[in-house]
Amino acid sequence: MSALSRIRHNMALIVILIALALLAFILTDLFTGLGSFLNAPPDAGTVNGQSISFQEYDERVNNAVQSQGGSPSELARGTTADQVWDAMVSEIVWENEMEKAGIEVTGEELYDMFAGREISPIVRQYLLPPGQPYDQNTMRRQLEQISEDPNLRPQLLQLENYAARTRGIERYLGIISAGYLGSLTSARQDFIDQNRRVSLSYLAVDFNSVSDSSVSVTDSELRNYINKHKDEYKQEAETYIRYAQFSLAPSRKDTLKAFADLNKKKDAFSQAINDTAYTSNKSRFPYGEDYRTISSLPTTIQDEIINAEEKAVIGPVLEGSYYKLYKLVGTESADESSAKIAHILINVSGTTKADSNAASTKAAGLLAQARTDFATTARENSMDLSTSSNGGELGWYRKGSFGEDFDKAVANAAVGSVVGPVKSLRGYHLIKVLAKTSKTYDIAEIEEEISYSTPTRDSVYRAANQFAAAVNNTKNINDSGSEMDVVIRESNPLNKESRSLLNVGGGREVILWALKADVGDISKVIRVEDQYILAQVTNKKEEGAKSLDEVREEVAAKVRKEKKSKIIKDKLAGISGGDLNAMKDAYGTGARIGTAEGITFSSASIQGMGAEKYVIGKAVGMQPGDISSPIVGNNGVYIIQVTGAEDAGEIDDATLASNRDAQAGIKQQDIQRRVEPALLDAAEIDDNRAEAESVLRYGIR
Repeated sequence: MSALSRIRHNMALIVILIALALLAFILTDLFTGLGSFLNAPPDAGTVNGQSISFQEYDERVNNAVQSQGGSPSELARGTTADQVWDAMVSEIVWENEMEKAGIEVTGEELYDMFAGREISPIVRQYLLPPGQPYDQNTMRRQLEQISEDPNLRPQLLQLENYAARTRGIERYLGIISAGYLGSLTSARQDFIDQNRRVSLSYLAVDFNSVSDSSVSVTDSELRNYINKHKDEYKQEAETYIRYAQFSLAPSRKDTLKAFADLNKKKDAFSQAINDTAYTSNKSRFPYGEDYRTISSLPTTIQDEIINAEEKAVIGPVLEGSYYKLYKLVGTESADESSAKIAHILINVSGTTKADSNAASTKAAGLLAQARTDFATTARENSMDLSTSSNGGELGWYRKGSFGEDFDKAVANAAVGSVVGPVKSLRGYHLIKVLAKTSKTYDIAEIEEEISYSTPTRDSVYRAANQFAAAVNNTKNINDSGSEMDVVIRESNPLNKESRSLLNVGGGREVILWALKADVGDISKVIRVEDQYILAQVTNKKEEGAKSLDEVREEVAAKVRKEKKSKIIKDKLAGISGGDLNAMKDAYGTGARIGTAEGITFSSASIQGMGAEKYVIGKAVGMQPGDISSPIVGNNGVYIIQVTGAEDAGEIDDATLASNRDAQAGIKQQDIQRRVEPALLDAAEIDDNRAEAESVLRYGIR
């Protein structure tokens, strides 16, 4: 009873404790749910309110990358990602639009596109090998087999969706463009615009006739101009960084190791019985029997292989970033011999026969000297600058390089002889045959890539981190770069769509970090392809209008031009009369007279004026004798007087109708081209990929 008594005595406390426990349970559940909501992976974006999950977007990017061969560079993957995003946005926009328009591709119609009497070109492209005729029964069996294969069924579904969407878009565009039928009135006006020609005289006062120093421009006027032309001076949010690069490149030790590792395989390669099997995992180009002329072999082995015995291995030789061993598998007799040659070229200086004869005579005059000392004669006289410094040597000659006459001369010449002059498209040649072979060569190769080692990578990483420590100490990447002799680069303007830094070929993680960082922030050392990057944010520009300082010169030139045009127009307004020459004299310095003929509505420019579309438009609408008021153009102010006109003439009804139909066809195609850009422009598109990538791929919040 004492226990019950104590419970009754402390009942109020017990109730409070139970209530607190229940509240804690409720709050825990609430905050757990809220945390899950707040930490939910961000979407890649939305289109007209429809979400695109980052998972779906990333999966499609991966599929696209794999279809292109896989393992692209960071920049190439970024390009593919942008293409995938554009395609996903386009799909949603078109689906919404076709739903509003009531356009539907039925299942029956879709089946007919795949297995009807005349299949869709899309289906033919993806399911039929090139040149194979279409057979309805064969296609139906093929579709059944694909439908039953779990690996191929998703691809068939994608093709069905693509074909249906394409058919729907074609129908939509057909409906839209069919609304434009053209008109005889428009066709007649177009005929007149193309064929009515006017001649004119003009008085021109160029803007540069008024000195810039005589036209003052205030900041207030510049700001007023910017406010009136806000769309021209919009600015996206931009971030700027400075960054240091620490490249991962093979060290001398790495290079020597690659040489030594490959050299160890030399004997085994020579003794290998099955060259195909031996080279299969030791070369990007496994062996396959292929007898080749010596001129088509790598230049690094040509001179050595000509005297090599069967199974001899040449190398290691350096080719780019690889050391290579080449094995002579066998030789065969060739139908024609190959020659190693040197030449002396005398160019023909002009196009006449006399020019050609002069070059031939000069070449012939060098023949005796060339037979005595060809190399010196070539160095002193040959006009082939790519070979003259090495005595004219061309190496093993590839037939056809200089034409048939040259080929015949080489084929007929003996080793050691000098022949010529021989004419080619380049001029006249003296040719020395250095060596010949009548064999073709079958070779196998293995290679060792010269790549950086783990110790080399670690050394570069340590250097990058040592520099990072210095920058974090000075808080200024430029100062630390100067102190430690590290090159610092300025970035291009960066935004959420940027995918590469200058001279880097990638750097998306650096860019996404910079977008979220503040001015002065210093990044961690970030790996980008085969280099490490350290960056510091130096400037950020908010979205909105560009500052006056950024566009001062551009805007000042435009405001100055407006003020000059007013000065010129006001001065011209005080000059009356219909004689342009008299008006020129009255205006004084800066005015000039010009003439132009054959001006039509489609003319791009006027002689003496340049591209002045407003003047052209005014001129073709005037009659002979008419004088215009002052016209402000791109380069000056003009008064024009039409001195003659050639009317377009008559056009018969049949031609007019044909022109109308042609005009309608062109306009319909133009309408179709404009539809998708217009739909995309009207759509509400939120591209949130940068935020999603930051969080999900790089852990940047």
